[in-house]
Amino acid sequence: STPQSYFVATDVFDQFKDTNELTWVMNQKYRSADEIRELYPTIKDRFNAGSFPNDITQELQDLLQRHKGQPIIVRSSSLLEDSYGTSFAGKYHSYFCANQANASENLDSLSKAISKIYASVYSPDALLYRKKMGLLDYDERMAILIQVVEGDKHGNWYYPPIAGVAFSQNQYRWTPRINPDDGLVRMVCGLGTRAVNQTTDYARMIALSHPNIRPESGANAIQHYSQKKIDVINLKTNSFETQSITKILHGKLKWLRLVAMQIADDYLSKLITISPNIDSKTLVLTFDQLLEQTNFVSQIKRMLQYLSRHYNAAVDIEFTTKIEYKENKPIASICLVQCRPQSLRTENSPVTIPTDLHKTQIVFKSHGMVQDAQVDKIRFVVIVPISAYDSITDPTRKTQVARIIGRLNHTLREERFVLIGPHRWGSSNPDLGVKVTYADVHNTKMLIELVPDSGRKTSEPSYGTHFFQDLVEANIYPLAINLTQDEAYFDESIFSDSPNLLAKLSPKDASYADLVKIYDIQEITNGNTLSVVMVSSTEKSVGFISNTNKK
Repeated sequence: STPQSYFVATDVFDQFKDTNELTWVMNQKYRSADEIRELYPTIKDRFNAGSFPNDITQELQDLLQRHKGQPIIVRSSSLLEDSYGTSFAGKYHSYFCANQANASENLDSLSKAISKIYASVYSPDALLYRKKMGLLDYDERMAILIQVVEGDKHGNWYYPPIAGVAFSQNQYRWTPRINPDDGLVRMVCGLGTRAVNQTTDYARMIALSHPNIRPESGANAIQHYSQKKIDVINLKTNSFETQSITKILHGKLKWLRLVAMQIADDYLSKLITISPNIDSKTLVLTFDQLLEQTNFVSQIKRMLQYLSRHYNAAVDIEFTTKIEYKENKPIASICLVQCRPQSLRTENSPVTIPTDLHKTQIVFKSHGMVQDAQVDKIRFVVIVPISAYDSITDPTRKTQVARIIGRLNHTLREERFVLIGPHRWGSSNPDLGVKVTYADVHNTKMLIELVPDSGRKTSEPSYGTHFFQDLVEANIYPLAINLTQDEAYFDESIFSDSPNLLAKLSPKDASYADLVKIYDIQEITNGNTLSVVMVSSTEKSVGFISNTNKK
């Protein structure tokens, strides 16, 4: 099925700009990166203060009245974002409207959501992406898709039992047994935002060829890499919220045993019966019984195959799933929310790690899920040290680190460089990683994440999120170095006596030299560069100093 949907055509976008004297924003795409960033807050304010023509306002009022009390979601829908090879994943945001207030407030909320999407056409992320993809001269005319949110009411909360994103091609295999042609699902309980957005939480990864083979094993690991928070609509406060699963999930939910298990004494057990007395703190979201007891896997595979066949290309979709019961047998009913061509990284030939590397050549080693790749001739390394970043107590300084990375991304745009930083690049929470966006990193060759050996914070590669799709399209390779593993390490000694080039390359940021360090590998090693080899079959990666003139 598909949700009830309504379409606001592109001519309304043009009318909105004309009515509110905003046609001058058309020149935004030809400004410099710094000018685009500087002017965008003004553009957002002007669009937010805009109003719609009377006939459009009346139609929006009629729509809200028709679905009075039903939450809705407002999505972008443009020709460029859904074209082949350019998914624009995450460039334009979607907005939930709880639709629980009076008619005037509901209309204002819907109007503001549309105007925010209109303004995002001129955001740094969207414009710099268009520039990189050679799409700057195209006229991006924005349409709007308004959909009724699929879900159910549970007290004051509204959410679907299951939602997520699925890909017809699985490029993120964690075992050679997985067939990439069968696809991949990234699944959560609640609204699907936690499956597609970059968060500090975890989604269930399902390889559709082998749905029961997980990336992790053991009860403790499964619990650690399980979803801890859930996105819902609070009908009482008329807002979108993120809550702990312990607050939302309870033993009266009939479908609970399909999505959750209980943990006790390091052992995971099925929920045999549903009872109000279940301790929500013992619940672990695994979705195992959903995969075993329902037709979800076969349904989603058929859906992906059907859509791929008619698109004549790999696709990615967003979906929700409702659980229905027929003679007490659970049946998964999937609702297709969105579909677009999937962005695919060119499959590389198998690579091997050189066997003659001397220990002094090796900068880092890692063990974990990767794609076959070899990135050579890296001249500059930009490092955000873990200890220095974690010691920042002023949130504005952490935000400033992200802005410095963005400026260096522009300064080094003609160079081959990598970014190495703590925890998770692109985290929505700056305490758990540098809060960068596509516009801040799109020129780098790799995004390398350091997971500290203290164990205080951990990270997973965010396969399937919009931020990860950005990396795929920009041909940027992600790599996580988990320093808790015996085989993994990052040797910073090679840089210990070398000059930090931050003040030279970005003089205005010189006071942040303890938080952002830039090194010229050629200068340090008398003309050599850094190479990184990642091998999927062994899940091993090595970064080493290589002779640039060799071969």
